[in-house]
Amino acid sequence: MAESTGPGGMYPNAPSQVPGQPYGAGYVQPGIHTGDGPQHRLSEAGADRDSGWSGLGAGQPKRRPKWPWIAAGALLLVAVTGGGAWLIARGEEENEDVGGQAVAAAEPLAVPAVAPADSETLELAAVAAHGKDVIAVGHDDGGNRQRPIFLVSHDAGTTWRLAAVEAGAPLGDRVNGVVHAGFGWLAIGGGPDGPVQWLSQDGDTWTRIPDKSAFRLTDELAGVVRTSAGYLMAGTHGGSLPGDARSRAVLWTSADGRSWRRVEGADTGPLNAGDASRIDSIAARGDVVVLTGSVGRPGSKGGRSAVIWRSVDGGRSWQEVVLPPDLHDKVLAEPMAGVVATADGFLAVGGTRGSYTTLRSVDGEVWQAGPSAQPRIFGQPSQPRRLVRGEGKLVAVASVPGTDSTTDSRIDVLATAGADGQGWAPAQLGSDLQGKQADLRLNAVAAAEGGVVAVGWLEERPTPDIRRRTPVMYRMPYGGSLTRVDLNAVEGLASGTVVPLDGASDGEAVLVGAANGDPAIWVSQNGRSWSRITTSAVPQGPGSQELTAVAKGRLGWLAVGVAWPGRTTAFAVSSPDGKEWQPLPSSELPFPRRSRTDKPFIPTAVTGGDFGYVVVGAVDEGGFTSAAVWYSKDLRLWGESKAAQIAVGGADDLKGVKGVSRAIYDITYNAKGFVAVGAADDPNAPAGKRTRPAVWTSRNSAAWTLRQLPLPAGAEQAELRSVVADGAQFTALGQAVRKGSDGVDVSFPFIAASVDNGANWTVVTLPMPEKAGHDTPATGHALVKTDKGYAVVGSIGRKGSTDAALWGSKLGSDSWLVMPVEGGGLTGPGAQELLAAVPVGAELVALGYSADARTSAPTLWVTQPPS
Repeated sequence: MAESTGPGGMYPNAPSQVPGQPYGAGYVQPGIHTGDGPQHRLSEAGADRDSGWSGLGAGQPKRRPKWPWIAAGALLLVAVTGGGAWLIARGEEENEDVGGQAVAAAEPLAVPAVAPADSETLELAAVAAHGKDVIAVGHDDGGNRQRPIFLVSHDAGTTWRLAAVEAGAPLGDRVNGVVHAGFGWLAIGGGPDGPVQWLSQDGDTWTRIPDKSAFRLTDELAGVVRTSAGYLMAGTHGGSLPGDARSRAVLWTSADGRSWRRVEGADTGPLNAGDASRIDSIAARGDVVVLTGSVGRPGSKGGRSAVIWRSVDGGRSWQEVVLPPDLHDKVLAEPMAGVVATADGFLAVGGTRGSYTTLRSVDGEVWQAGPSAQPRIFGQPSQPRRLVRGEGKLVAVASVPGTDSTTDSRIDVLATAGADGQGWAPAQLGSDLQGKQADLRLNAVAAAEGGVVAVGWLEERPTPDIRRRTPVMYRMPYGGSLTRVDLNAVEGLASGTVVPLDGASDGEAVLVGAANGDPAIWVSQNGRSWSRITTSAVPQGPGSQELTAVAKGRLGWLAVGVAWPGRTTAFAVSSPDGKEWQPLPSSELPFPRRSRTDKPFIPTAVTGGDFGYVVVGAVDEGGFTSAAVWYSKDLRLWGESKAAQIAVGGADDLKGVKGVSRAIYDITYNAKGFVAVGAADDPNAPAGKRTRPAVWTSRNSAAWTLRQLPLPAGAEQAELRSVVADGAQFTALGQAVRKGSDGVDVSFPFIAASVDNGANWTVVTLPMPEKAGHDTPATGHALVKTDKGYAVVGSIGRKGSTDAALWGSKLGSDSWLVMPVEGGGLTGPGAQELLAAVPVGAELVALGYSADARTSAPTLWVTQPPS
């Protein structure tokens, strides 16, 4: 990095330590923002970010493409799936299109795949059975894509394999439910293009069919039955909890099990007569159909109660079943476990905690109480939740309170009874269930020929602040013990993730981010081969931790990050050479929150030079965010920056208030001072459309002045994500949202530039390829300054169906061109994106990924920078 005396020619003195307080007392803490509408959101789960990283060569302050909190429709993570090879594409001549296909290369950032049983991104949502065939469905958020998961077993859950999904399906799908109906299997869920259904005859191969008429994104399936008119399916729309006031009962009808008609609202009669309704189970004998669920009762103190509905015409009309008062109070005080059809009628199970009551009915209208039982699990009374029937057995999910008394944790196992509902008892438990778990939830259970399969999740809490949730699948032969299925044995289910978030170059390139949920640091001399630094300086273990930004300053490298082990905590590490790293003592950091009530802070960028270091980010203020800036000369004493004009009791240039948020995403400097960019709400704009691009300027980083820039032409909202400096010129990359011709939001990148040290700014929209339609979205992920000008890498296309993109300009302030990008790993079916870029020597090195619903491989693209 070039020698410099620092912006403004001086640096503010670091604060003295206040006795009894940490260095830089008055510090803010790590956090999130939930904001108004699709604005600059800091996600504590880290799931909505889609940035990359890059850096400048020697002699330039580092930059970072910042966190896009508005709906840009792009992905963040870079995945290594099952040890898949990196793809490397090279342009042979200056500004030449990338020719040929990408070829397999060494894995410069590869990490071992995470075993499915240890994955915190894999979720199993539902399971269904038909004969000995069992299908379990869900999704995996790991890597660059949210991919649908279909697990198939043809031997009643003994062995499993990953089913195939048709090629070319977009990324972002998740599967919510599955049933067997008529021709074969039906699964429902959603993706980037809305509601989706998948069909399969054998469960081994699935075909994806977008369907916006019959299904909605939040639909859940309770089951399907056969009547004289065809198939009747029941479920719930909206609201994932039994007490959610948004839930509504939904029915679907089909003649063949392929094409479905949705029945909802007033057409369902009494099913939606209350404030909120759910359907939890369905059973049929001929055209007599019985549903169990729950309904909100207007004016009732409890708000909800269990209910039984009955139809005698195959589901065309419904009546609520009225039970005698004593029986009503005994079984309908809490949601019922469900109903099943038997050889001579129907059988339902319900009751309050500690007592299972079996109800029997010949016609579904008149019910009589059968035997009651009190199966105890771990010595405690249990509550029945779901009911299935198979091979002369009734099986129910049985719940007891978990070990964490401070939450609503519970433990779900199984209880069994005879076909008549007598003899309820806990299932035999395998060795992994002999001790109580913190929180074990079984989302669904299915009865096959030969055994029962249940899926769900296990949440472990080694400390009150740390939660680690992993998927579980259990199998229980009838009469056998409940044992956990080894998901690690399912080929193709394992995945690893590499998350490059920020990088800088100064003789060598340093990249920071995360690998399999833990902070990671890589270094490279040439941009092609990367070495991961093994260090104990960064936090490891349950939860998610990542390094979000890195820069080189007077004492070497500084990297900042954030951990989400149940609560947000910022941290920092430093290195004199990029190879040996040490943690900054928490007693010397203003960032970590020191109690569970402190305001969280997320560091989004850092810059450094002879002046020291400046860290920027945002603080969760509870419903809104404030921008935050911290500075240090020696990495020991820290000062918190203030607004140049401090407001009392209201918003100022850094502090937000309710309905008016501020957030800084990137920072850089030149000899005249600092410039930071991000987003600030316009309180005079309509709610949900307040986000505006914002620039902050400061001579010495101690006091900051906010300037709101105009929106790009046609935009309703916009923000600036990254900024670079070159002499008196500052160039920033932003992302904006406008309404498309169909009324749907369209995201597009733009450039804001100043040639007079940040005093005046111009805004231009980045161009699109001629073949792109008016409503085609695009995302700029990384902006870099090269020896030949400026470059932006990103993607063009709708989420899940994108091609990599490259823009170039010699001036940076205008004359931007979209450059042709072609080749394997850069274009084609599925999604290809370039997330990060860094100049290395005379070349531009870009990192991204190529993925579809089945596979994902990171891409390393080496090309000549545009000019």
